[in-house]
Amino acid sequence: MSTALLTFLGGMRDKAEKNKPVYHRANYEFPSGTVESTDYFAAALRQQHDFEQILVFGTKTSIWEKLAQDAGNEELALAIFSQTEQELDGEGVRLETLGELQQLLSADWDTEVFLCASESSITYENVEDEMMRYVEMLQKIRTEEVLFDFTH
Repeated sequence: MSTALLTFLGGMRDKAEKNKPVYHRANYEFPSGTVESTDYFAAALRQQHDFEQILVFGTKTSIWEKLAQDAGNEELALAIFSQTEQELDGEGVRLETLGELQQLLSADWDTEVFLCASESSITYENVEDEMMRYVEMLQKIRTEEVLFDFTH
């Protein structure tokens, strides 16, 4: 049965604690008895299951650079970090940069990957646009089953 993974990427940065990790390494034990040690639960899930599609939801200031770094592209990770760090009070990761990351992850994870970076805050003014962004992402799912990781 084909399965899609729907997961969330957090990472609100604290300007006062720039070097503090957003996620901490943990050991995840699966029913098979295997243990995956990682700081991002979706990475452990990827090791346990072959997903046909992976949809990652985050905000424009989520730690997208972590995914680029884990895929071995330090240059892209630095570009994302620079955009989100410089823009904490502004735009965050740029759409074209997110597109580069999406291509990198699709190749690295050997599956179809979709990334969605929403505004950091959902307000009365942007709620309809943000909800439509989520609907558009969910419409990309074409699998029989969806694993919903809400560990954010």
